[in-house]
Amino acid sequence: MESKYYNAKQISEMTGYSINKAYQIIKDLNVEINYKYKDVPEDERPLIFNGRVLKSYFDKKCEVNYEK
Repeated sequence: MESKYYNAKQISEMTGYSINKAYQIIKDLNVEINYKYKDVPEDERPLIFNGRVLKSYFDKKCEVNYEK
């Protein structure tokens, strides 16, 4: 089963940034997600994990377009 999240290593490889910068990107995006869903009940919000970010949110924010 494929994960719904990217980790820092994957983001580093996709962007060419360092691992530290990838962690900062993840942190910033997770803050945005929390803010975006602040009025949604906690049990209906997307799950947020330290060091991981939702693939769908990252792809949308960074305009990633994968053709399969």
